[in-house]
Amino acid sequence: MAELDTVIGAVCEALIDGGVPAVISQNPFGGKKHHHDPIVTVGLKAGSVISCGFKEYLGMRYDSDTDTESEVYGKRIDLTLGLSLWSPKTSDHGHEKCLTLFSQTADALGSLPEALKVRELSCGETDYDHTAEMFRCDAELKLSAFLTAEKTDDSQFLDFKLKGVITN
Repeated sequence: MAELDTVIGAVCEALIDGGVPAVISQNPFGGKKHHHDPIVTVGLKAGSVISCGFKEYLGMRYDSDTDTESEVYGKRIDLTLGLSLWSPKTSDHGHEKCLTLFSQTADALGSLPEALKVRELSCGETDYDHTAEMFRCDAELKLSAFLTAEKTDDSQFLDFKLKGVITN
């Protein structure tokens, strides 16, 4: 489902824009075994798709500039994303940096696209991961994503896009 990649990518982008180094957890260490700096990995834990309207149909939209009508479809995806906050075992980082990363993450989520609504952000204890040789704090981000798609008489049905976000 391409929409999941879009949502997870938007969360990573918001974190990076907010000064929090972040990567998608499919490659949690960016191709390296260890990092020398703190980082947040983001991945899917759970999700559900909620259909809006009848078969996702929301209605018609008229564009006065082109004098065309299009059918509008929509859906909501409720997601729980797993965020792992990693910090190297050094005197200038350590386990305290995981708490700083959590605070920075909470602040950075304020810049998410308007189609992503944060419902809850929580974190657990910080532990030392001997395999990664880093401190790790697992967090959860629960959010709702609102997606829309349009179809005109002469177009094929397009993929759903985050509501209010223009993509190329």
